[in-house]
Formats: sequence, C-alpha cells, structure tokens
Amino acid sequence: MESPANNSAHPLVSVIIPCFNATKYIGLAIESALNQTYKNLEIIIINDGSTDNSEEIIQHYQKLDNRLIYLTQQNQGVSLTRNRGIETAKGDLIAFLDSDDAWEPENLEIKVKELISDPEVHWVFSDMYLADESFTKTEILEGVNTEDILDSLLLRRGEIIHAPSGIVLKKECFTQTGIRFDPRATPTEDLDLCIRISAKGYQGKYVPGVLWTYRVLSGSLSRNLDKLEAGNLLIMNKAANEGIFRSFWFKQHCFSNNYLILAGIWWVNGNKKLKALSYILKSILYYPPNLLKVLSKLKPNLYQAKRTPLASPEGLLKRNRAFKIRINNKKNVTTFLFHRVNPLRDPLWNPIHPEHFEQIIVYLKKHFEFVALRDYILNDIRPETGKPLCAIGFDDGYRDFLEHALPILKKYDCPSSMYVVTDCIDKDLPPWTYMLNHYFINTTKERINLDTRDFPGHLKKTEWKNKQERLLFAKQLNPYMKSLSNIDREAVYEKIISELNDVTPPHGLMLNWEEIKSLKDHKCEVGSHTVSHPVLSKKLTYDELIRELKQSGLSIEKHTGSFPDTISYPFGAYNDDVKKASLDAGYRLGVTVNPEPYDSSRHDTFEVPRIELFDEPFLKTKLRINEIVPRIVKILSLKG
Repeated sequence: MESPANNSAHPLVSVIIPCFNATKYIGLAIESALNQTYKNLEIIIINDGSTDNSEEIIQHYQKLDNRLIYLTQQNQGVSLTRNRGIETAKGDLIAFLDSDDAWEPENLEIKVKELISDPEVHWVFSDMYLADESFTKTEILEGVNTEDILDSLLLRRGEIIHAPSGIVLKKECFTQTGIRFDPRATPTEDLDLCIRISAKGYQGKYVPGVLWTYRVLSGSLSRNLDKLEAGNLLIMNKAANEGIFRSFWFKQHCFSNNYLILAGIWWVNGNKKLKALSYILKSILYYPPNLLKVLSKLKPNLYQAKRTPLASPEGLLKRNRAFKIRINNKKNVTTFLFHRVNPLRDPLWNPIHPEHFEQIIVYLKKHFEFVALRDYILNDIRPETGKPLCAIGFDDGYRDFLEHALPILKKYDCPSSMYVVTDCIDKDLPPWTYMLNHYFINTTKERINLDTRDFPGHLKKTEWKNKQERLLFAKQLNPYMKSLSNIDREAVYEKIISELNDVTPPHGLMLNWEEIKSLKDHKCEVGSHTVSHPVLSKKLTYDELIRELKQSGLSIEKHTGSFPDTISYPFGAYNDDVKKASLDAGYRLGVTVNPEPYDSSRHDTFEVPRIELFDEPFLKTKLRINEIVPRIVKILSLKG
C-alpha cells in the first residue's frame, strides 16, 4: 500500500518499532500496526543487532506491505534505536511501538484526530491493558485528564501513562527542541522524555479509551531493579539541574515521592528491606508530610496509574468508550494439531517424521508449558508456571500414534488428545480423504469413467499419460470434494473407488478399540471426530448433525466407558448449528482448525482454535508455532 503525502486532514504517521531478539512477539506488533484503521503510515522497523530469527519475520512482512521500512544496526539499546527512527521519520506525527506490545485497531485513528483537531496539543496518551507474557490481558491502567501534566509527571501521581507504545507526538516536539531519548535513563527514558517535552511547553492530552496493550515480561528492562533505580534518580537530578521544578518545596515533594516509589520497588520486588527503609527515611527527610503516606499505607507499585482488574464487573462495565471490551479470564492456550507421525514417505500427504516431531516437542517444551486441553478449559486445572500454555491433539485415530508419537510424548511428559472417526475404527479403514489418495497412488489405470460436467475445468480430464498427471489430479480433486455437499461427495467417492478396483483397501492403519481404551493410561484424552468424517457445515439437517455427533459419542462410550467431552470438527468446518448440535449431543468442547491460540475473551468453548503442523522445514514450523504463517496468509488474502 502506498502512503499518501503529509496533509492536514490525514498527516503521515511515522511508526517506529525497535526490535532486539523479538522473534516470539514482533509479528503481533507489526500486524497491529498494519491493521490500524488509520492507513497513512510509514512503519520504520529497526533491528538492533538481533541474533534470533527476527529479521526473517520482519522481511516476510516487508514483502507484503511497502509501508514497512527495515533498518539494521549493531546493538545500541532501545533509546538510541528509537532516536535513529526519529531521524529517519518523514511523518508530521511520530508513534512508538515496542516489539512486544500491540495496538488496538483504532489506536492511531483516535489519537491522530485529537492531535489535528487542536493546534495547542502536541502529544497524546491513553489508557492501556496490562498483559502477561502469553498476551493474556489482566488489567486496565487508566490515565487522567489533567492540565498539570508536568506537575503530575514530576510528582509521579500516575495520571500520565507515558510508556512509548501509548504516546503519539507531533514531530516538532523533537525537531524544535533537540530532545531525544536519553539512554542513561533506560528503562525510565519514556518518563524522562515526557518531562522534558512538557517542560518546553509542549502540551499533552489524555485520550479516553483502552487503545493498546503492554506485555509485562519477566526479564524486561522495567524489571531490572538496579537500572530502574538509577534511571529514576537520574531523571530527578536532570530536572533539578535544568531548573524544571517551580519551587524548592515542590522539588522536595517530587524527590520524596520518587524515593517512596523506590522504597516500594526494593521492598516488594527486590526483597531488600533495609534498602527500602533507607529510601523511606530519605523520603520523610525531604518532605516530612509524606510521613502520613507511610503511616497510612505504603503502596509500592512499578506502575502508579489506577488499575482495574479485567475480572472486575465494575471495570468491565465502565470501559471502553472507543470500542467494546472483551472479557478475559486468563484461560488462554495454544493447541497444536497433528495427524500422522511416521518415517514413511507419501507422494500426496507426508506424515511428520518422528525426528521432526521430537524436534517440535522439544521446542514447545522450551517455550511452553504442556496442559491437557479438556482439563485446562473445562476443569480449570492450571499449572503453576509463567510460561505460555499449549496442548497437543491428533485427529483421525491412526495406529502410528502408538508406535511413533506416544513414546516421544511420554518422554517429555506431554499430555495429548486423540479424536477418532468411529466408522474408520469399526471398519479399520482411514477417512475418505486418505482413501482417495491411496487409490490414486496405487492404481495402474490410466483413466476413469466419471461424470465431470459439474467439475471445474482443471478436473474435467480424467485420463492421464503418467503417474505424475494422475497424482496431480488427485491433489486437485481433494479440495474440490470438500466443497461438495456430503451427499454429492459420497456419490463421487463411491464412483471413483468402484472405478479404481485394482487397488487393495489400506487395512491396518487405524487404532482398534482396545488400543483406544488404553490411551487414558497414557495421559491421552479420547474425543470424537464424528462417525464418517463429513463436512458438518455442508447441507446437513439438524437431525443428521445430531446423528453424526451423538452416534460417534455413544460408540466411544460403549468401548471406553465414558461419553467424550470433546468433538473435533472434520476439516475444522462448523457454524452455529454445528455448535448447537454439539452441545445438544452431549459434548462440552468443540475444536476447530482456526490457526490461533484459544482466548476465552474471544472464543467460546465450542470454537477452540488449533494450529495444524505439517511435514515441512523446521523454520516454517517455528513460524507456524509463533503464529507468523497464518498472519502472513491472512494479509495476503486481504491484499488479494
């Protein structure tokens, strides 16, 4: 997309994203910038000497949208990196976005409107969400509309949310003053910047609305207490040296409040009580009235703004003026879907090789905590961990799960789920998709008699000169078959099987009922994948839906002793009728193949997404795991 030039109605916004080893987060940050409802942007991404795969991810997005400008440099730290972005920026407005944060879609549109509607306003800030490392939103931090922004910043009252990802500024705040981020103040360089800009007379304004999300990382600079202490002290001393305080007692009051904050940091976060007490004493000596604060209740907090937990009904009902808030009760989990794990190669649908599968599990073990999907979502069985959570699931019921996948899952203590197609288990034959591939791979026939009048043009020809042409036909036929109604698909399928009668059916590939019953002894939940693997959303009556769903559940109950809690929709296809029928049939959970994590603020329990993993280079698998591939596909589809 080509950005229009600067103009008064839609000025160009230069978005500056510093990036250092942010493989896990940078995709979400970039996507949140690309998805802004305000479109006149240039997005300057500066790779500050990353040693991970950040560059590959950035370059993927750069190919998709020409608003992205990619710069690289040796590591210099976040402040100098942002400063380089300021020097590069061509926009009249500048917005900062850290690589582990994200914006709501309306963030820039709302803030730009405020800036261009009032010539006296030079920078704006808003409320924000706090999120944990897995991006589960936990709290809202609220700002305050005050005319005394400089006083509020110096007194550390918490009314001004000055974090870089939440402020948008007119470029003149930098060009007319020479002010830049001070690397000595990191990680409080944002507070220092806002104090100095405000001291120069550049007015800030509060914009109501929760417009962005700050991800709290355990290893982030804001949690490095020594640097945090040094940065806070530096800011106060700079303000004193530059004569920013309006009176002696005001300066004493500001220093005293700052010391109380440092006391709280060391008492609560640093667990250094003596150091905290020294700061409390220093605070009282600087400004004796603060003794009342200490005696009443010292409330140390790294974030001084008003907090509203998202679980609070009051907080949920209050917010948000800009857009609807989504409730989040912290039940977030990413589920990864597999089908077969086997060293055998297949010309149409390769299983995942066991070595590749173990590589995936090792990678997940490093970056996630494994949970049992059903127990976690339905029974609220939660591990004590700071890691993001993931679950493992298998569809169809192939026997190679026992031989090649389960030993690896047991080795790494990984619970799993297996969703079986009950007809396939009863008949000891794979689902129709595998069957079609099997027949086309193994037949020696050069043509079939098939009525192709309604077929798309590339499938009308049903005779082949060689095996390559036959396999190409099979590869193109499969997605077309999924597009048919279930009745039409079954008719075409039966005709093809009868034509390719020189092939032996592939018995012996599926689990049997005794093996399925034993899975519960190996931390593996058994769920349903329907009776016959139909496309549930394709022209089935409600009674037919109930029959597919209920009969498969009853069959599983007959052989294992319990009706399954979970239904896996074949091909991930579902609609409201499918969800209702699943509930009516007796299920409590429905899983799809939407490639994203489950977020209880956005998904109900009958639309739990899963990210499918394939036999492919491990780098691409990692991109899928970190949700990069589906985002790229989504952007490509939007551009198309």
